[in-house]
Amino acid sequence: MNRYAWIGWGLLTVVLAVTLTAYWGYADRLPEQIPVHWNAAGEADRFTTSEYVLQHWLLMPAIIAAVSVAAVGLPKISPQEYRIERFSDTWYQIMLITQVMMAFFQISILLSSFDPNVPAGRGILVGIGVGFMLLGNILGRVRRNFWMGIRTPWTLSSEVVWNRTHRVGGFLFVLMGLVGLLTGLFNWSIWPFLGITLLGSLGVCLYSLILYKRLERRGEMPSVGS
Repeated sequence: MNRYAWIGWGLLTVVLAVTLTAYWGYADRLPEQIPVHWNAAGEADRFTTSEYVLQHWLLMPAIIAAVSVAAVGLPKISPQEYRIERFSDTWYQIMLITQVMMAFFQISILLSSFDPNVPAGRGILVGIGVGFMLLGNILGRVRRNFWMGIRTPWTLSSEVVWNRTHRVGGFLFVLMGLVGLLTGLFNWSIWPFLGITLLGSLGVCLYSLILYKRLERRGEMPSVGS
């Protein structure tokens, strides 16, 4: 396996060990009402008790495990024209960034469970912001595939459209991440972050369509084999 995949499996082991230690070793220190969900304002709006908290705590480790399996499994079933090997380091780096984000979320959740004054909602936004910025910096290195990236009918039909769209998408991811980071750090309203994320997602899809049509008008008809 790629070295980044091994790091991901190691991270899963650490997160799972910390989670189980927190539950089995310190459950008696948990408050009666433990937050397990936060609203758009970053405020806890759903709670549970120590009897049922472990099933909530195991969600993030389960996601990290799923990403670990996908990271090594999906490349094995990719069609020949869309092989992951063309950008394998970037593939595993993006998977690892996703796993690190989940691990950061888990630490925020655990700290908030023991101390309600710890703002887990804000911590999660900070994690999303940093994660988006890291992803944006390497998104342009992702090559055409069926599992990762900005997969529209137009990017999948042309290498040129795919590459240009991902360069634009990388810039937008960094911008969205910066807004998310500042939102978490300064406790801003989450709505500007959600708004720019939605507009950025729609905008990059529209860009891929416009670019495809422009190439089509020039007679540079994109094709899957190009």
